[in-house]
Amino acid sequence: MFRKVTNKLFGSRNQRLVGQYAKAVKRTNDLEASYKSLSDDELKDKTTEFRKLLEAGTTLDEIL
Repeated sequence: MFRKVTNKLFGSRNQRLVGQYAKAVKRTNDLEASYKSLSDDELKDKTTEFRKLLEAGTTLDEIL
């Protein structure tokens, strides 16, 4: 009974996870146009840029 009430209020664990994943997918799709317009060399430069950010102490979550 308690589980049914909490699921109605907060959703099941799977529903919450799907909601989180949907947010990440939306952010990724929003970035698609900007990356699609980059040339191959510009994409390679992005890799270097991300590596430098990581070496400087930026976390993966911050880069995302």
